[in-house]
Amino acid sequence: MSAGKFIKENFALIAGLALPVMVMAVFFVSTALPRMAAEPPPKYDMLFAVDKYNYNSHLPVTTQFLVKDGELKIQYTKNSGSRQDWKKLYIYKAATQSVQELPLPYPDNLADIKSTLTETVAATKGMKINPSTKAPDGYELDIRYRYRGGIMPELFWGSSSRRSTALEKNGTRHELKQPHSNSPFYLYPNSTDFIGWVIP
Repeated sequence: MSAGKFIKENFALIAGLALPVMVMAVFFVSTALPRMAAEPPPKYDMLFAVDKYNYNSHLPVTTQFLVKDGELKIQYTKNSGSRQDWKKLYIYKAATQSVQELPLPYPDNLADIKSTLTETVAATKGMKINPSTKAPDGYELDIRYRYRGGIMPELFWGSSSRRSTALEKNGTRHELKQPHSNSPFYLYPNSTDFIGWVIP
């Protein structure tokens, strides 16, 4: 039997065997290409803050971070009575791709604030901050809930989901790690304050 006749008579069988292989090849190529075209690592340090959860917290003020003339300030506003959390201030160090917590103490006159008070954040004095969401080198803070589903992932690994917090540029991701740890640093959009990039 000639090869042409064999293919013609068994076309459905051959197509059924070849299709999964083709789909697998497309899948692996699509996942490998972004890694092959990876962007250079981030060049700029990044400042951000997260809520410091305390269910017994009843702070007399609310807090808001402001960047004015390249300097980080924190604004305290008299609390109307709702439960408020303090903040934890962090810096992502591009040189080491690590996260460090910066000191953010309560103001000395916290209980005496009657309306609004704005102060410079001592831990960031001397830093020039750009509050743009995109760094000069193109990276952005990306907080997402990632779901891995579809035919091929479910076939090989099963469907799954996970949180991911990273600096991202054109598909290249550098995930944030917990201070003094290699564990992922999971952030939540509604409790995270992106502040800005430190410009040398």
